[in-house]
Amino acid sequence: MDEIDRSLGFDLRAELTDELVGEYGFSVAASARSVFSGEVSAVVLSAVDDEATAVESLQKVARLIEQADGTVDVSIRQVAGDTVYAVQDPASPIVPAVEFSVVGGEWLLGVGGGIDE
Repeated sequence: MDEIDRSLGFDLRAELTDELVGEYGFSVAASARSVFSGEVSAVVLSAVDDEATAVESLQKVARLIEQADGTVDVSIRQVAGDTVYAVQDPASPIVPAVEFSVVGGEWLLGVGGGIDE
């Protein structure tokens, strides 16, 4: 883990995974039509111990993704006043963006609009 932390430039366990506390949840929504069109939404969530630390860690992750790979796009949008990061491969438009954020004190990881639901 130390090698990963050095390459990332921050302590992944202390600054992100240790912040995930309490109960976890997930949701997946799809229809028969969505299997063929790629329209699936999903989200995984967890409460966070220190919202500011979790937000800062996700900012670092987004910057690392932007710097590491020039083939994906990282965009941001706002949900309830919080920043949501979306990672999308422009060469694969059928594949939904992967989004991550801390919204309302919860860490969220979603695809296909799952964070909005």
